[in-house]
Amino acid sequence: MTILFEPLDSDYHKRSVLYHATRLSMLHDRMLMRNGASASAAMRAD
Repeated sequence: MTILFEPLDSDYHKRSVLYHATRLSMLHDRMLMRNGASASAAMRAD
């Protein structure tokens, strides 16, 4: 298992920015997968 973040340090803002960027990237990847699955299902239906 990969650790996404370094242990807590005194720079909480930097850690928060990193956390939110990672979450946004994960959400984006999931949306692309879901969009790709629905597009391929629509192609099979035709």
